[in-house]
Amino acid sequence: MNHIHTIKSIRSLIKNQLIGYYEPGERDSLADLMLEEYLGLSRVSLRLDADLPVPGGVIVMVTSALSQLKKHVPVQYVLGKAYFCDMVFKVNEHVLIPRRETEELVGWIAEDHTGGRISGAPLDILDLGTGSGCIAITLKKKIPDALVMAVDISPEALALAQINAGQLGAGVLFGQMDLLDAHQWETLGLFDVMVSNPPYVLPSDRERMGANVLDHEPATALFVSEDRPLRYYEAIAAFSGNHLKPHGKIYVEINEQMGKHVCELFNHAGFKQTVLRQDLHGRDRIVRIS
Repeated sequence: MNHIHTIKSIRSLIKNQLIGYYEPGERDSLADLMLEEYLGLSRVSLRLDADLPVPGGVIVMVTSALSQLKKHVPVQYVLGKAYFCDMVFKVNEHVLIPRRETEELVGWIAEDHTGGRISGAPLDILDLGTGSGCIAITLKKKIPDALVMAVDISPEALALAQINAGQLGAGVLFGQMDLLDAHQWETLGLFDVMVSNPPYVLPSDRERMGANVLDHEPATALFVSEDRPLRYYEAIAAFSGNHLKPHGKIYVEINEQMGKHVCELFNHAGFKQTVLRQDLHGRDRIVRIS
């Protein structure tokens, strides 16, 4: 690759190297993402300045990135960042890559609680299973008056979430907790809003998933057992019994196949209302419980 010196030629090389690994549109997008990141240029500039020379160090980074992309490592992990609600979050193999439907989950909560206060008191929000911190941090940015806490079982995920909160200027309190261990619940207080994007993917869904997800994103944050697919929602319902304030609300992301079952679970747990919302693709993906 040492003979390649221009943006245009490196872009062509990236696309050619990824033939057989990604579809044409994906190759174009990956080339743009890599060059934007490594050169610090906008996508428009990449076209207008296509004949500009490229530093040797960038060529080395491109070579390394191509090696990872050929192993189907998600480009977000390769670049170490992902976009969520117009913000940049650091990501690595210890956390899920933020997705568009989770932006819709956050948007629903923000719509319902624009003031950030209830009866004059700050809104207390708890994010269960925070991962990269994208939900908790974005809620704090959208609802500045709210008091936001986020927990996760993974110390590696929490360390990354704390970095993201610091870089984005979000005052979120983080703590380690296993949602499935009821003995650990006692450390937490009462909340007006609980939100969670828990594991909900069934093993039988694997055949429809790409290698970039199966081989690289953390399985413990994705999969549940086939015989107990609602395990985390059961725990959330039980946890809420002593930790959700009167008139509080719970928001959860769900497997699109499980909307009816999740609603029934919370109805049987004594909640008065469940609202099932579809995502932009018309799939059942979010439930609000009150």
